[in-house]
This record gives sequence, C-alpha cells and structure tokens, in this order.
Amino acid sequence: MEDKTLKAGIMIVEDSETQRVILRHILEQQGWTVICTASAEQALDLLSTSAKKNPPDLIIIDYHLPGLQGDELCRRLKLNIDTRSIPTIMLTVEDGKESQKHGLESGADDYFAKFTDDDILVLKIKSLLKKSKESHVLFGIGSSLFQSSRILAVDNSPTYLEFLASAFKEDGIPIDTANSGQEAVRKIKDKKYDC
Repeated sequence: MEDKTLKAGIMIVEDSETQRVILRHILEQQGWTVICTASAEQALDLLSTSAKKNPPDLIIIDYHLPGLQGDELCRRLKLNIDTRSIPTIMLTVEDGKESQKHGLESGADDYFAKFTDDDILVLKIKSLLKKSKESHVLFGIGSSLFQSSRILAVDNSPTYLEFLASAFKEDGIPIDTANSGQEAVRKIKDKKYDC
C-alpha cells in the first residue's frame, strides 16, 4: 500500500527568508510539495483562491509574523469549517512555556522551537499527515472559505439560549437562536447552518 504522506503538500508561513529556505529544503527532501508565504495575510489569500480546490495537507506557521500573528492565523484556520481539519504546527525561536501555551491555545496541533532536530520535526509531520488522511474533511464548494461556522441553537429557555450565545461569542463564534422547533425550521429555510 502506498504511503500517502509522501505526496503531501505543505504550506510554510514564515517571514524569515532564511528559515523558509531551510524548512523548504528539509521538506522537499522528504518528497513533499512545499508552498511558502511570508505573512499570514498572504497565506489567507492563497487559501481563499488557488488552494481552495487543492488545500495543503499541513501548515507550518511561525508564531511571530508581521501583521497578523501566527497564533491568530491558526485560530482563524481552526474556526473555519473548511480549514479546521488541516493540521498546523506552530514554530518559534522561543522555547518558553508561555509561547508554547499561546501556540497550542490557538488550536495548533503541535508546537516546535525552530532549533528542534530536523528528524523529530519530520517524524511529527508524518504522524500529523497520517492522522489527517484518516479524518480529512473536504472543502465545501461555492462557500466563502473564511466564513465563520454557522450554528443554530434551539431551546425553549431564553435564559439558556442567551447563555449559549454569550459563551460562543467569547470564543468569536456568533450563533443564531430559536425558541421552538417551528422557529428553527423557518430559520433553516432562510439560511444554511453547519451545526
């Protein structure tokens, strides 16, 4: 059986040209296709256009980027229904627990200091790619790539619905609410929901 991790496409989001070249060399030696961007904004543009039909299998993100930081990019990817299944690795020059905590809190699947041994990085990438192939979610066609998840909560308790809406809002996820099944059916006719 062919190892599907061999033909994987990997996106590197790294503002340091030197670091991009080093990472690209390591990954291409493994037979992986590599796409590089210098900022989170470029990565989002690429994912919204050319990569929409052919998304990367894994994204490596530098924690410290100009403009939109790496942890915020990761958070946006994980909040989006079309990109949340793409494994992400957060890289930084720092090896402190605080940076690791921020990287993992943003939804990154793993975290590495830039001085991590190349062999360990490659093994972790292979592991994440294998897991991803088992649970890969296909991109939606015709939907906006970075549209927030659309959630409808249905309950006959206005207090509970208000609690849910507030809790989701804290995580940056707006939800719609309905007080009854009939109201939910009316809302579903007018709008498509992911959950």
